[in-house]
Amino acid sequence: MKSRSTFFKRLTNFAGFVIAFLVLQQYAIGQSNEDMSSQQIFDKIVDYYDPEGLWNTFSGKMKQTSLWNGNLNSQDISLNNKTNTYICFRKREDGIYIKGIKDGQSFFSINGKSYTKDDVPEAYQKYPYSLSEHYAQTYKEHHAFHFSYPLVLKNAGAKPLEGVGEKYVFGQLCQSIKFKALPNYYINGYYTGDITLYVIPEQHYKLHAVHIDNGKGRAKEGWMVLLDGEIEVEGIKIPASKLTFYAGSLDFLIVDILEIETGN
Repeated sequence: MKSRSTFFKRLTNFAGFVIAFLVLQQYAIGQSNEDMSSQQIFDKIVDYYDPEGLWNTFSGKMKQTSLWNGNLNSQDISLNNKTNTYICFRKREDGIYIKGIKDGQSFFSINGKSYTKDDVPEAYQKYPYSLSEHYAQTYKEHHAFHFSYPLVLKNAGAKPLEGVGEKYVFGQLCQSIKFKALPNYYINGYYTGDITLYVIPEQHYKLHAVHIDNGKGRAKEGWMVLLDGEIEVEGIKIPASKLTFYAGSLDFLIVDILEIETGN
């Protein structure tokens, strides 16, 4: 019950941001910041979220609670960069389900029984169980970004394009830097297009929003993600809430609440 009440409290707080987003027109001011390069701004973003340089050996875990298509669900996600391991643990009314990736290879478990990608029963390969190679690879990439957009980009060797933009996003004037997709992205995943980070310089280059130009939505303009709040997991600053819209139409897609998780 505590996670559910926390979720709805944060969702209520998000309402103010949504209203601001719908009534304030977003517009580009142009690439007017010549004082700092896009790489220098990216370095400041990375320093804000990982001041001690821990990401390469990071190992952490958190609970994700999501509201999507009217359904509320939660799962535990863990990431270990030192061993190159990702695990998604979900407890449902009908069982316990695990999917993960270690050194590029997927693995699965249903109620304690292990499966490879080739022998997962067909009924469990589709949503809402999502125990398949496709979902394991997609979730790994997507959930890594739940931990940190900038640190995942840096670890993948991504370099921002030249030029620094300015734009009002969700009622906040931000500077922006853009990347040409995620290097070595999963071919059937979400991060095959441009990724733009919107930051607030006055708040130590904290992320305010992210545009994922993956061609999703009616207008094919991808996702616009509003970030709010902050938690700390093993020395890394992580956005506590993510509210995602289809960028071109402003249609709501999903809200994710992220919390520190100490056990299953």
